[in-house]
Formats: sequence, structure tokens, C-alpha cells
Amino acid sequence: MNIKELEEYLRTVPQELIEDAADITAETATEYFKRTFPLIPQHYYKLNFLST
Repeated sequence: MNIKELEEYLRTVPQELIEDAADITAETATEYFKRTFPLIPQHYYKLNFLST
């Protein structure tokens, strides 16, 4: 699959699924960051820049 095929596929995916995938990716990245940089005070993780 090349980038053009991927773009075409993503256009067919329902928006709701894209939003859910973005949330899951953000949660996974946050957990990875916490494990990778354990010396950062925990209160920084409570900042939620993505809240609506």
C-alpha cells in the first residue's frame, strides 16, 4: 500500500472511527511517555490539553 492508497482508504472510514482511533493513539502515547520519562512529576500528566 502506498500513501495515495492509504489516503483513499482513510476517506472511506467513518469519521467516528477516526476520532476513536485518535483518542486511543493519544492515550497510548501518554502511557508510553509516562513510562519513558518517570522523573517528570506526576501532576504534569493531569494537564489535559485535549479536553473539550
